Amino acid sequence: MSDKKSMYPWQVDELPFFYKNLPKPTNGDGFPDFLPFLIDIEEKTGVVKQVYNERISEILQKAYIKGSSISGLMDDYGIGEKYAKDFLKFIIKNIGTDNLNGVRILEIGCGTGYLLSLLKGLGADVVGIEPGTEGTEISNKYGISILKDFYPSKKLTEKFDLIISYGVLEHINSTSDFLQSVNNQLNEGGKIFLAVPDCEPYIERGDISMLLHEHYNYFIKDTLYNVIYNSIQFKAYIEKSQFGGFLYGVATNNENTQDDMYPNFGKIQSLNYGYKDKVEKNIVSFLNLFEDDYLKNKSIGIYVPGRIINLFSIIQNKINLKNIRFFDDNISLYNKYFPGINIKIESFDDLKVNSPDVIFIMSNSFNNKIKEKLKKYLGKDLTILDYNDIFRI
Repeated sequence: MSDKKSMYPWQVDELPFFYKNLPKPTNGDGFPDFLPFLIDIEEKTGVVKQVYNERISEILQKAYIKGSSISGLMDDYGIGEKYAKDFLKFIIKNIGTDNLNGVRILEIGCGTGYLLSLLKGLGADVVGIEPGTEGTEISNKYGISILKDFYPSKKLTEKFDLIISYGVLEHINSTSDFLQSVNNQLNEGGKIFLAVPDCEPYIERGDISMLLHEHYNYFIKDTLYNVIYNSIQFKAYIEKSQFGGFLYGVATNNENTQDDMYPNFGKIQSLNYGYKDKVEKNIVSFLNLFEDDYLKNKSIGIYVPGRIINLFSIIQNKINLKNIRFFDDNISLYNKYFPGINIKIESFDDLKVNSPDVIFIMSNSFNNKIKEKLKKYLGKDLTILDYNDIFRI
């Protein structure tokens, strides 16, 4: 373990700064296409963290105000609707009723406002806070009160029965300060509901795709518990989502505990400290894939390319990009680009019309579903390398 600890902090190569879907392969608007990335592991909680960088923080603040729109947000259509309704089920299960009449709810980082609209439909009195430009659209579309500001906000003085943050805590550098502010804004017996990406499969396999400049924290189930405990001493219940790759957590402010931190801290350290070594092995293995005699002259399709852009930023000068195409089912990505990578994103319909020789499926959460879909519509003889083939560690 001591050798692995000495590998941190770890200065990763510069990675693409991705904050929205692009009409051309560069961010523009004064945003850089690439930024450095420094990783460390928080000793007290075991969380894999991006080390705070003032310049990156300033760029992020500008991006949030402008309206960050990374795919995966909850919305009233497509995959976004499925994310929202899955989290809503978790909330209702842990409240014990779907009758929310008189329940006062705050959502921090409410994004599109779709989840709040569902909660409002169940009778709740809802308020959202969102720094981006989505606020005006939300108010008009759903008739929801939106405060355009960062949290915590001096403009937000009332207390709430439930406070929700979906895909927020991973963006917060000081999780302790954030959770203490949330606790101070809860009514007696109030509940905090959290959803964060489940990074355990990516850490376990050395998958560099999980790293985003927007994310300071890379949680597994145990470290999310540790962060809640260390910040506000609440008991927390945490489970994996039924849809997608999230962790859901709920904590109540009248259920304090003086217990030790979540067990298996040694296991947490062993997993997280091994991440760097696995990433570096995977970079070599991935580069070797493109140099394989069978693949060298084949056209290659990348399905869910958002999971490959970090790898590409490291190896793209060593491979032939002309043979590579990107595909995604997310309609908001169609004909768009990632920063610094001049490959346009195509749809599944494009793939059916003109299929590449080989397809890499880069999704962990939807690996099997995508494989079944490809085989159903394109034939069983199609050569497919899935997530498990690519990351064998």
